[in-house]
Amino acid sequence: MVRLSILSDNEGGRMKKVFSFIIIIICLISGCSCDNVTKTTIFSSHIKAYSSKNSNSYSLVSPFGTYISLVGYNEKKVKSVEDEFNNLVERYHALLDRNYYYKDSEGNFINNIKVINDSYGSNNSVDVDEIIIEILKEGIKYTKLSNGKFNIFSGSIVDLWEKRFDITSSLYKVDPSGDEVREALKCVVKVSDIDSVFVIDDENNKVKFNKVSGCKEASSITLGALAKSFFLDKLAKQETFVNIGSAIYDAGQSSIIVKGENPTRESKEWFIAIKDSLSGGNAVQLKVANDNAISTSSGDYKGYIKEDGTRRHHIIDATSGYPSGYLLAATVVGESAMIMDVVSTSLMCMNLEEIKNYLILLEDAGVKIKVLLQVKDENNKLRLLLNKDMNSIVKEVYSDASTEVFVYGA
Repeated sequence: MVRLSILSDNEGGRMKKVFSFIIIIICLISGCSCDNVTKTTIFSSHIKAYSSKNSNSYSLVSPFGTYISLVGYNEKKVKSVEDEFNNLVERYHALLDRNYYYKDSEGNFINNIKVINDSYGSNNSVDVDEIIIEILKEGIKYTKLSNGKFNIFSGSIVDLWEKRFDITSSLYKVDPSGDEVREALKCVVKVSDIDSVFVIDDENNKVKFNKVSGCKEASSITLGALAKSFFLDKLAKQETFVNIGSAIYDAGQSSIIVKGENPTRESKEWFIAIKDSLSGGNAVQLKVANDNAISTSSGDYKGYIKEDGTRRHHIIDATSGYPSGYLLAATVVGESAMIMDVVSTSLMCMNLEEIKNYLILLEDAGVKIKVLLQVKDENNKLRLLLNKDMNSIVKEVYSDASTEVFVYGA
């Protein structure tokens, strides 16, 4: 869901407008008029996917379950990379999807995440592209750092909840039973078991997905937001795309990379508005450095409130099997879209003490990030918690939310 809005010069004042479904709003200003700067946008197209390898029928699916877009300010350069852009989106999506099969340019089915999941418990190794090896190693690394709150082997619990957030499903707004949750959790690979359950052969680009003790059905990999943000990092670093100059790379409106100077402002700076998860308006404006990534995770756009007032959002804590109710939203700023996406997702599954301990672990691992957390206070009003690095880039607080800088570590 959208949480990020890019502001131009004439939007720098106090904004009162409420966006019911915010997209990235880029009013291109170079002094006083939006007409002075021209933007060019390219979007990813739908991708041909197969539900079965035994049928020629196919579906058209959205890349990474959302969309990828690129906004640049040199029309000729942007248009020149459109074909490569779409080819790369299609390739990465096909490799990293867990739901469908895909064919390569010669008509052969490729070994992707779905194929790996199909191999679960078979004792067979699967030959995979080095891209898959790379993202799985990153996913495992951050699964361990979050102590399993974020877990790429949590497909069983994600699948259990998926229909609860689908308005077309008969299970919409119906919590899974305790027994269902407990059984699904048995198929989520524990952090301590990852290296024995999932074996990566770097030299030969092979993986083997062994059985999980106690799991009656099947364990499965789900990359979630990791896939789209991993791709966004790769895209923004490719020389072909670096050469187009200043640009905004957007993955599903919750992850953004800003590259180069902002040509729409005299100051050349990027200003990002973060949505208020309670009112629907804007909560805070941030000044983001060139070549930084921004990610916001929240579950309020896909979830429900039970009759007893319990709030269910779609980000599931892979250790408990339920959504955590502490955070409304988590926004992080740093150098990597992938890391920011994983961290913001992990934070949504934690309470404040767990968050502080997690941030210490990240810093010990060399990951420095700016963090903004949205919570409800005792009066059901918005409360903004910021670490000191995030506090340093706050340009303005729009809402009447209380703000607090929280500390952790030495």
